[in-house]
Amino acid sequence: MDKARGVLGAIIVVVIIIVAVFFGSKTDKAVAYNDKIVAQQARIVKAMTDVFNADDPSVMGQRLDAAIPVIDDAIKTVKAMDAFEGNTELRDTAVKLFEFYKSIGDVDYREMIEIGKKGPEPSEEDQKRMMAIQEDVSQREEVLDAEMERVQAAFASKHDFQLKPTELPR
Repeated sequence: MDKARGVLGAIIVVVIIIVAVFFGSKTDKAVAYNDKIVAQQARIVKAMTDVFNADDPSVMGQRLDAAIPVIDDAIKTVKAMDAFEGNTELRDTAVKLFEFYKSIGDVDYREMIEIGKKGPEPSEEDQKRMMAIQEDVSQREEVLDAEMERVQAAFASKHDFQLKPTELPR
C-alpha cells in the first residue's frame, strides 16, 4: 500500500510538472508576448539607426530602401500575433507605432534625404524645411511613444511582471 501511494505521489508530481511546463505560467507567457513585440521594435530601430549612421545621402537612401521591408515584416509579425487573453491593446498599439515608423521613413525621411542630396550647404529654405520635418516627426513620435509606454506598463502590471529597460541599437 505504501509503495502504491509512493508511485501515485510520484505520478502526481510528474503530471504537475508536465502541466506547468506545457502550459507555463501566465506571467511567463505575458513576458514572452511583450518580448516578441519589443524584439520587432528593436529590429526597426536598428534598421533606422543604420540609415542615419551613413554620411552620404545616397547611402542613406539605399539603407532606407533596405529598412522599409524590415518595418513591413515587423508590422506583419506583430499583426499576426493573437490577442493576449482576449486583449489586443498592446499588439494594436505596437502596430500603430510601427506603421508610424514606416510612414516617416516613406515620406519624411525620404524628403530629408532628397534635401541632403542637393549638396553639403543646404539653402536657408532647405534648412528650415529640415528643421520643420524633424520637429513634426519628434512631436508625433512623442505622443505614440508615450501611448506605447502607457499600454505596455498597464500590460506588465496586469500580468504581474516588471518591465526592464531595453538597450535599443544606436
